[in-house]
Parts: sequence; C-alpha cells; structure tokens
Amino acid sequence: FPAAADLAAARQLTVTQCSQCHTFDQGEKHGQGPNLFGLMGREVAAVPGFVFSSGIKEALQGKVWDRALLDKWLADTIAVAPKAQMIYFQEDPEIRGMLIEFLESLK
Repeated sequence: FPAAADLAAARQLTVTQCSQCHTFDQGEKHGQGPNLFGLMGREVAAVPGFVFSSGIKEALQGKVWDRALLDKWLADTIAVAPKAQMIYFQEDPEIRGMLIEFLESLK
C-alpha cells in the first residue's frame, strides 16, 4: 500500500484529472459520471442511481473493475468500449498507476 504522502499525491492527481465528471466520497452524489467510491472489485456499470450508456454496458457486460481492466480503460476508453460516452486517454503508465492507487483506496 502506498505511503500516506504518495496517496495524498494520488488523490490530488485524481481530483485534478477526474473531478469534472466524478465524485469520490462515500454517499456523495453522482456527477456527469458515477461516484467512484468502491469502484475496485465492483461489476462495471453497476452503481445504483446512475444511468450508464449502452456502449459501456455492451462492451463490458459481466466484467469487474480490477487493476488490469482499469489500466486499459484509463489508457484508452474508446479502445475498451468504442460506444461509451466517457472519453479519456492517459498514455503515461505512472499517472494511470497513481489514479488506480487512489481509486483502490476508496473502500
């Protein structure tokens, strides 16, 4: 598990990169995208109270968020789910790793 300073940096990076559309705290309302609390280990497109696009449901039906899937998703959402509404491309594996570390801590 990352050191507290590393996790704080990962949180800041995630907020900077993702908070335009997503929220992170337990019980916080959804934004344009779903609240990401408890994302890891959860079935894709299975957050109560959020309506997911048919594109993500079709492409990732039955899949569960884990490090590998999230890394692919953050690298190129269109490659993973061509008809999904979310569009995000992060080429830097270190940045993707920090985002994943923070999202893993949300439980």
